[in-house]
Amino acid sequence: MFQNVQLLRGIAAAMVVMYHAVPWLPFDPAAPPLIQRIFDLWGKSGVDLFFVISGFVIMYSQSRAQRPFGAFLRDRALRILPLYWLLTATFMVLLLALPNSFAGQPPVTAERVLLSFGMVNWLLLREWPILFVGWTLEYEALFYLLFALASLILPLRRVAWVLGPVLALMAAMGWVEDMVLEFVAGMLIARLRISRSHLPYAGVILALGLVLFLLPILGTPVAPRSLYLGIPSAMIVLGAVFLPQVRSRIGGYFGAASYSIYLGQVFALPVAYRAVQKLMPDAGYDLKVLAMGAIGIALGCLLYSVIEQPMTRWLRSRMQAGGRVPA
Repeated sequence: MFQNVQLLRGIAAAMVVMYHAVPWLPFDPAAPPLIQRIFDLWGKSGVDLFFVISGFVIMYSQSRAQRPFGAFLRDRALRILPLYWLLTATFMVLLLALPNSFAGQPPVTAERVLLSFGMVNWLLLREWPILFVGWTLEYEALFYLLFALASLILPLRRVAWVLGPVLALMAAMGWVEDMVLEFVAGMLIARLRISRSHLPYAGVILALGLVLFLLPILGTPVAPRSLYLGIPSAMIVLGAVFLPQVRSRIGGYFGAASYSIYLGQVFALPVAYRAVQKLMPDAGYDLKVLAMGAIGIALGCLLYSVIEQPMTRWLRSRMQAGGRVPA
């Protein structure tokens, strides 16, 4: 386990929570507050970091113990679908029961329900799924499927070199966004890490990647997202996997909870907003948004400990009992 990667996962999730927290509170557009200026332009890059990490983790883990096509997809489904489906169903019920509480949300239709649970709503229609943050998971699921298909007919060492042009062509055709190329960057980093244990100037690469990663705070460049966010994200992950690993139980937990933090923010931020407005009504914008982010992250961790982790353990134990998952 790469502890540095786990820590980066947690950081990426926190960034996205802050990105979604800043629009909740009003501010003067002529003089936007510091936190708003930072996270409104930069917070979304946590998704790019996630995509590079996903490419790395999938390639590295599969290279260490290659799973058959069905087993690979089953493991990926077990990782992402139970919590996603549970929260999607919960949010769907809330939308139907309290429609006036979710102004601006698209109506719940049979088509939207089916496409959301099938994880193709964004891919097919470019419309938000019921759980809006799920649009990134649709790209994740597409990557898993293409990776598994490519692994059926190609040696693992060649998969990235084939998927790269395929995804680039799909992006050029407008079927997906160019950020899917970040999965390929992660796979290439994994292949490099498998082939060698040392990389000269890994610390310099990480530091330079961080600098480039922070540049969007000054303004969004006129460039493809895969370049101005994808390349710095890849440099950060590249440096992180070759540097000594930071041993931290808190960091490890934070990374493990990142999926719950990411999905749970849809429910956590409305709760956080009401709590902040009630408990600190006279606080400034920056302090309120930081408090909202902290509450949102804490509730995501609670979701992980109380729901995701026990549910995943139970599902795995049931599958092992049925003889479908090796102990």
